[in-house]
Amino acid sequence: MNRVYRVSYKGEGTYYTVGAESRNQALSSYITETSGDGWEYINYRASLARDYNGKTISTEKYGNVDMDELMSKGYMTWWECAECGADGNKAPAFDYIPIDKYKCKKCGYVGEIPFSE
Repeated sequence: MNRVYRVSYKGEGTYYTVGAESRNQALSSYITETSGDGWEYINYRASLARDYNGKTISTEKYGNVDMDELMSKGYMTWWECAECGADGNKAPAFDYIPIDKYKCKKCGYVGEIPFSE
């Protein structure tokens, strides 16, 4: 079983979720799947992804983990409902709808997950 890590480029607020056995493997996996430049390794940071209860999230996957799996395992979301303002950072407020949409549990609004580009 792999743990899920949040990998980010130093100084940016954008996180990528990666399943791996260790922090170093998560960093290596992400760099290999994206830029491929091993020298960039020193510019990335990785921390364990946790659910709403503070427990580490685990996965069978190795490499990038999709939002469907993360949300079903209690991954804290970073957005608010565009309709009613429900906050997904405090409690599980959304259900995942393919492809990259969410449904608010409070009001039923369906919107797109706000990813940064």
